[in-house]
Amino acid sequence: MKEHHQNRWGRIVLPTISSLVNQLMDYADAQRISHPTTFQWSDLRVGKSDLSKAFSLLSFRPADVPLLACEMYQDEWAPPDTTILHDYLVSHPEVDPSSSHSWSIVYTTGLFGLSVMPFVFGVASRVLEFCLQCAIHGSVSGYVDDMMFITLLKHSKHDICALTEVIETLLGPDALEWTKTFCALRVDWIGYTVDLTTQLVTIARHNFLKILHGFFVIDETALVTVRTLSTLAAWSSRYTTILISLTPLTSILYREFHGHTDLNHIIPVSPLGRSAIWVWRAALICLDLNESTFAAPFKSFRLSSPTYEVNYDSCLTGTGFVIREYSEVAGTGNLITIGQFPFGFDCHADSGYQNTSEFLAIVAAITALTQLGISNVTLHLVGDSITSLAWSSLERFTGVLCQRASIVYMLLATTFNIRVASVTHIPGTENVLCDRLSRYDVLRENLGYPSSSLCDCGVQSIICSMVHLCDPTNREHIITEESFLTFWSSIHVLLDQVRL
Repeated sequence: MKEHHQNRWGRIVLPTISSLVNQLMDYADAQRISHPTTFQWSDLRVGKSDLSKAFSLLSFRPADVPLLACEMYQDEWAPPDTTILHDYLVSHPEVDPSSSHSWSIVYTTGLFGLSVMPFVFGVASRVLEFCLQCAIHGSVSGYVDDMMFITLLKHSKHDICALTEVIETLLGPDALEWTKTFCALRVDWIGYTVDLTTQLVTIARHNFLKILHGFFVIDETALVTVRTLSTLAAWSSRYTTILISLTPLTSILYREFHGHTDLNHIIPVSPLGRSAIWVWRAALICLDLNESTFAAPFKSFRLSSPTYEVNYDSCLTGTGFVIREYSEVAGTGNLITIGQFPFGFDCHADSGYQNTSEFLAIVAAITALTQLGISNVTLHLVGDSITSLAWSSLERFTGVLCQRASIVYMLLATTFNIRVASVTHIPGTENVLCDRLSRYDVLRENLGYPSSSLCDCGVQSIICSMVHLCDPTNREHIITEESFLTFWSSIHVLLDQVRL
């Protein structure tokens, strides 16, 4: 049926928050090019309008109306059906309501629940968007019955008037919901809040409160329904658009109920699943208390080339990394810093710790960048560990051994807006320098680089302290909310030192 509707009425293609923000930035770029000396973000306005009653704005052909008659039984009546029937009986006193157990309701306009309606209304949305784009000075995008637009302050009154005229000409008088039509510096678009003043995107307040309640009301230590876990996973998938570094938690939450089809079935939450819930709770509170740090900058929605190249390697006893400015030719960019230090824990030559040890080099490198005052950048990783490269690029972590490291990584990346843009896997035989650094076959001081390029990796350094928090040999796994809060606070103590 869906394929038939698509073939006749066309596919439904809806904008995402990413496409909307990119549209906003493209419009801002065009204005900056047109007015290079005078353009300011405060010159822009974002707006939205909402169509009143959506589907009911479309009427069926009179000849087709009888095909839409639906039988309604009295024991199934519910508002608004009871209201409609009451009004009918009041206006037709000659009708005896007890004469029939069933009644029929006939629809003359579009209705929710009819499978074809979204596709039919999609045609109206596309026509409306095309007409509005021709009528206003700004740029517009439609999401079913919502119209979102960007314009200049000096054009905002004209564009709202033009928008109103086009909508009511096409869909009839009172088609526009005036209480939901406005233009401002901060506006909600499809569940997200877009702020021109701060150039940030966050979760719309009504959605934020719903998510916050959902993550806190669950008792993760007891049996939980599949439906509840499914809801949490769906929220995680949607809102990692804002809290990008929490992306790994989505796959963890989905794995919790993998294979279960009965939504009412109750299942226990694994230790990793509980950690995911705790991290989301903490992250949501951080987002609410410090939006300027944790909300997503406009620039984060644009695909950008890497800023820095991180070449790294680890063995079971230590790690080494080299950070350079990114260049198309690997290893040729200007040197930023070199790191080398032994782990403060004993892996007992157990190869099971190797993947986490490799990943710790990435955590250390990101910490080194933050100590240099570097933030809001993207990285290109070069290493010989397929697993650690995949963990960073796909943002999916597996196993309990990397639990601590993954939480530190996510908090570092979120706080300083540092993302992995691309990775390159090289054979171990080509990763010579970092391999020798990690094994202490060579000391970085003997490589001939200036001392200013050697980052502080002493025992008391922030880098070593951060890696120590990630200790995969620590058998005190984070299995209670109290242990998680203690661990989370320890990370923040180090982050506060980085900010000094």
